[in-house]
Amino acid sequence: MKQTVSEYLNLPYTIEVIPDENCFFIKVKELEGCMSQGDTIEEAFIMIKDALSSWLEIAIEEGDEIPLPESMQEINYSGKISLRMPKSLHKKVAIEAKKDGVSLNGYIVSCLSESNTINKIKRILESPENISADVQTSNVTEWFDGYKVDNKSLMKTKNFAMFNDSIKTNNMAN
Repeated sequence: MKQTVSEYLNLPYTIEVIPDENCFFIKVKELEGCMSQGDTIEEAFIMIKDALSSWLEIAIEEGDEIPLPESMQEINYSGKISLRMPKSLHKKVAIEAKKDGVSLNGYIVSCLSESNTINKIKRILESPENISADVQTSNVTEWFDGYKVDNKSLMKTKNFAMFNDSIKTNNMAN
């Protein structure tokens, strides 16, 4: 897929930001070696735009294959998996599915979905210093669930802070 630098710059590459004590390390996840840093988050985003542009220019000149953003990569998932489990667990989930009045498959999908969401929330709450987001490199203002660039610092939005407090309150009650 041959394109110009400006066409690649408009694609939604995954930008990863890792705050350090005195700076912000920033990289493009899909493009190995495309990284930079800045004293402020704003400076880091400016620097990664420049690094991305240079990285793409060299790759195009050398005829290297340039990976698409993760969100644009064609990955075919059939929606089917083969799952093995102990007979005792099979019995327990079958009983729960029957109590809920749903199929065994529907119940397992619901449990997996719920567990996946809980794990994602835990990762966010346990490791806010590793911030990752899909952003278009041309316009970066808000860039992660609850995090945004604001006055040279990472600020939690009101909704995320309330959600975070709600999770902590619920965990204390349990």
